[in-house]
Amino acid sequence: MINLRSKSTEDSIHLFAAPVGLGCITIPLLSLVAAVATTTCSLAYENLDRGVIAINCPDGSTILSWRFLSTDLPETSFEVYKVQDGKKTKLTGQPLSKSCNFIDYTTGGTNVDYEVWTIAKGKVVERSKPTYTVKATPTNAFIRIPLAGGYVCDKVGIADIDGDGKLDFVIKQPVSITDPGVWRPSITTFKVEAYSHGGKILWRRDLGWNIEQGVWYSPMIVYDLDGDGRAEVALKTAPVDVDYRDSLGHVLRGPEWLSVLDGLTGAELARVDWPPRGNIEDWGDSTGNRASRNTMSIAYLDGKTPSLIVARGTYTKMIVRAYKFKDRQLTLQWEWDGDNENPPVRGQGMHGMHCADVDGDGRDEIVLGAAALDDNGKLLWNLGMGHPDIVYVTDVLATNPGLEVVYG
Repeated sequence: MINLRSKSTEDSIHLFAAPVGLGCITIPLLSLVAAVATTTCSLAYENLDRGVIAINCPDGSTILSWRFLSTDLPETSFEVYKVQDGKKTKLTGQPLSKSCNFIDYTTGGTNVDYEVWTIAKGKVVERSKPTYTVKATPTNAFIRIPLAGGYVCDKVGIADIDGDGKLDFVIKQPVSITDPGVWRPSITTFKVEAYSHGGKILWRRDLGWNIEQGVWYSPMIVYDLDGDGRAEVALKTAPVDVDYRDSLGHVLRGPEWLSVLDGLTGAELARVDWPPRGNIEDWGDSTGNRASRNTMSIAYLDGKTPSLIVARGTYTKMIVRAYKFKDRQLTLQWEWDGDNENPPVRGQGMHGMHCADVDGDGRDEIVLGAAALDDNGKLLWNLGMGHPDIVYVTDVLATNPGLEVVYG
């Protein structure tokens, strides 16, 4: 066990690691298997464009930046062209092979645009679309997208929802109760809104009073779940035509759903039941606060395509489900209930979850906090240390093969 101490806050950060045996995993007391072999697999990726952007600076220069895509060959290089007053001029003497940015110090003229040409194996394989140009000032070097109202958004999902290769935005608003450690009634309802890359509002959906406001209560993920080139919106929903709040504002009954929405239109494509509340007090209190600790994530359980991971419970009871979305249907892959383990696994959750290949088999596992599930929904390990607030999964130790889990 390695104990690292923060110099600024004196908060302890604990890192656990243990060896991996052939065909089995050994987990000593308060230790965690985290070795990962190098694997090669074909994951489904977003089909994004080059994302060329040009920023006009106060000194008259223009900074260009663009993406290096996951499909690019290591030897890929780029040429930059300036299109000004109908004339195209090459700005790069030699193709750029060590960066994805360029500064144009030439000035003058109007109707200026830029093109980035992608070179692979000595040939031009792609010419970028017209650039998105931003006029920068000392305090404004970003794209501003006005919201359709005077509110602050609570969450932002970024993905390509219309299939044009550009990143769009799905927000949930207004900003909610920051930390519902002590339950408080909702003061309004959550709304979900989608905006195009250029800032046009595409749709708005009111989630209603049965989705209580709270940072942990109503997760939302924007992701291309079925590989059709357009991202969907997965989120927790409930009826909007019936109000299930009690006299104090608690929502302790009524249907709860996992819904998948069309990212472009907001129309519901599929719906299944959310992991059930059951007895409210089984989750750790009687107010519904801990029964409403809901989380979601994306895992590549087969090493190739995304699955939607849905969970309820952090401090006591814990239930996790995995779904595959295809042909406008959500299909349950497996369900794990910590109470069905021997001994039961309770109170090991964090405020979210991490999905990563921690055993080197090319498929993602789910780190729930102080416990983890294998890609098949079976318990992989349980530290039994209780609820951790801070959890990171990354390669911290260069001398230890694979990933480690850091707790703070």
